[in-house]
Amino acid sequence: MRQSSSLALLASAALLMGAPAGAYMSEPSSDATDAKERLVCKRAKRTGTRFESKICKTAAAWKALTEQHERDAAEMINRPVISIEKGN
Repeated sequence: MRQSSSLALLASAALLMGAPAGAYMSEPSSDATDAKERLVCKRAKRTGTRFESKICKTAAAWKALTEQHERDAAEMINRPVISIEKGN
């Protein structure tokens, strides 16, 4: 059993070394675009009720929403503070 797994590992390493450099540099596969368009559903609690609601968006939309929230939070944290002091 151990010898057969060692042979399989050796054979796969030999195949990888023999492949041309450009063989792995290709256009994104349809799997990558399918992953972005995959529908992801999350449950969220709504204010004023004990029931949860189901929100469904694509993976790309969830990522964009997360990035927007991170930008908004960073803007709130880094916003300059203006103070007005009374003069004598």
